[in-house]
Amino acid sequence: MLLAMAVRDFFAQDARGRVAAAVRAAESHTAAEIVVAVHRRSGEYRHVDMLVGFGASLAGLMVFLFHPQEFELDWYPLESIGIFAAAALLSSALPALRRALTRPSWRVAQVRKDALSTFMELGVDRTGERTGILVLVSALEREASIVCDRGIDEAALGEPWKNAIAEVHAAARGKRPRGGDLEQLCKSIEAMGRALEKTYPRRDDDINELPDEARVA
Repeated sequence: MLLAMAVRDFFAQDARGRVAAAVRAAESHTAAEIVVAVHRRSGEYRHVDMLVGFGASLAGLMVFLFHPQEFELDWYPLESIGIFAAAALLSSALPALRRALTRPSWRVAQVRKDALSTFMELGVDRTGERTGILVLVSALEREASIVCDRGIDEAALGEPWKNAIAEVHAAARGKRPRGGDLEQLCKSIEAMGRALEKTYPRRDDDINELPDEARVA
């Protein structure tokens, strides 16, 4: 229940405004441009639905074969198809089940792939000095991915940057009730700005090149 509540926090009506305020606060320290995207999922995971459907059909077959009650053989093929379809449909509506039946490495890979695609789609690569940064949070996978343009040298940012990124990942994993994960995400974005300040300080003539509001899809 707490996990489900945490996911809804990212899609609440005021979430975009809170994230935008955090981005503005971060960019008050740095010339880098931060864009936040929140997606309901990064992968389709149809294979999980098929697996659940197959498992349910197999369980139905075991009942048909070994239950002491006799069943009508003529109706079994249709019943088996119905069980498969119902179970697959149920799986598609249960993100927690899809997540539980998918390897963590696969979920991380899906979110990374989504982040790289979103980085280009949102034009984060089009800043004047190539200092755009995308923070993507994917709700189904409970994972985050950060993509930096070639103008950002993450190795030069040190521990403050690593700590801020770790907080982004912790927020995406959703373990704090009552808005805590959204609050943690906003704080981690602000921490990213402070970590960027020394190496990529904000200039007096700085122009806001990318929108601050979170992109929700």
